[in-house]
Amino acid sequence: MKKRKSFGISIGASSIMVIIVILTLICFAGLSLSSANADYQLSLKLAERTKSYYDATSTAYEHLQKQKELSNGVENSFNEQIPINDNQMLELKALLLSDANSNNYEIKSFKIINIKQPELDDSLSLLLK
Repeated sequence: MKKRKSFGISIGASSIMVIIVILTLICFAGLSLSSANADYQLSLKLAERTKSYYDATSTAYEHLQKQKELSNGVENSFNEQIPINDNQMLELKALLLSDANSNNYEIKSFKIINIKQPELDDSLSLLLK
């Protein structure tokens, strides 16, 4: 009797294929979690930076309003530097105008000044914290 030759995928090959697919899915899940964590940390830093900028802006306008009340209709210039964070300051330069009807002001400069260069963190943490 002749033996039949069987061509095809054996049972062991399909098990190995399933294991490889599962390991691949686990790797992609780990990379997705790492990416989501990095995005979350970045959004927290940006939210804090935005909040500190708007706090400094609010403080600058409050100082400008107080200076406007103290000027008593006399034209003078106003310079103020308000810290935003350790690396930046908000500089406000305004001219307080004396009008017959009301005290107005003209903003000459409203900009962010870098005090020092921030230390860049170029490390990449591959493990979740």
